[in-house]
This record gives sequence, C-alpha cells and structure tokens, in this order.
Amino acid sequence: MNELVKFITQEFVRYAVTPQEERKKQRQERKEERGPWHYYWFGLVPAALAMFFRSAFKLWVAFSKGWVSR
Repeated sequence: MNELVKFITQEFVRYAVTPQEERKKQRQERKEERGPWHYYWFGLVPAALAMFFRSAFKLWVAFSKGWVSR
C-alpha cells in the first residue's frame, strides 16, 4: 500500500511540474501514434475486410473489362 501511495505521489508531482504546453504536446503525439479509430476499436478485422473487398473489386473490374478470362 505504501508503494502505491509513493507511485501516485510521484506521478502527481511529475504532472504538476510539467508545463501545460508540454502536456498538450505529449497528448497530441500519443494521439497521432494511435492508428485510425476503426483499427483502435475493432482491431485488424476492418483492415482485413477492406483488403478483401478491394481485391475482389479489382478482380471484378478486370473481368468486366476483359483483361482476365475465366
């Protein structure tokens, strides 16, 4: 329990000493490091679906224009 209080106190002091502009800058950098919201919330499933539909659409276009035969 004593270590928890010590940790919380250290973090609070570090927060209080850091200028507000620095905190805003760090927050913005963390926000930019995260990927798009759909990756952040749903993982790689949206990426996999996007890749699948993109390749299926390209194949459909190739068939419809006669570039690829069955």
